[in-house]
This record gives sequence, C-alpha cells and structure tokens, in this order.
Amino acid sequence: MTTERRESLVAYAPLAESRRAEVSVLVPAKDEADNLPLFMQLAAEAFATHPQTPYEVVVVDDGSTDGTPAAVQRIADPRLRVVVQPANRGVAAARNAGLEVARGHWLAFLDDDTRRQQKVGPASSEKTR
Repeated sequence: MTTERRESLVAYAPLAESRRAEVSVLVPAKDEADNLPLFMQLAAEAFATHPQTPYEVVVVDDGSTDGTPAAVQRIADPRLRVVVQPANRGVAAARNAGLEVARGHWLAFLDDDTRRQQKVGPASSEKTR
C-alpha cells in the first residue's frame, strides 16, 4: 500500500473479528447518501436464500459532498463498513480501495448507479415508442 493510498483511506469501521465475511460486497459511491438503504436492502435480498453465508458490505465513499459517510454511519448494521476517500478518484480507485480492506473470500460489486439505471430504463423505453 503506498503512502498516497494510506492517506486516502481515512476511515473505515471494521467487521467484528468474530464474524469473518465469506463474501464482500463492494459499493463504490459518490453522493449516494439517499440510496444507501437501498444498497443494503439489495445486498440483504441477494443473501436471503443463503442466510448461513456471512457477508459484509464495504461502501467506498469517493469524495462525496452530500454526507454519504455520515449516512453509512447511521445505518446500524455490523456487516456495513465504510472507506472514505476525501477527494474523488474515480470508480476504479474506489473499487481498489474497497479491495484493500475486503475480508471476504468472494467479491461482488454493487455499483452506485443501480437505482439510477432503474429510473432511466422505463423512461428510455417510453421514448422509443
């Protein structure tokens, strides 16, 4: 890990040592404070059929200005961790920062534009009619 990388990872809340994650869900996020409950719901739904599989959700805040890190801290879920990059470095750097702290044996990516894509889809199909 370079000195530059260490400085960019200013905060994260660790998963309890007694609960090792089998899967790490990485969520690179910029200005997604309002959508974080949706991301947690999507992760919970994905693992609902596998309740025995411990997982963590690692949200990498990529220089948000809307209070995304504070919104993560308000979600009371021990599976949720946050990495804060004070300046926007892009989705690739955010994913890499998440990879550095991920504890799971398997990785899944949940991009922060999931909700926007759902909003755009129906509007786009209506315009083509």
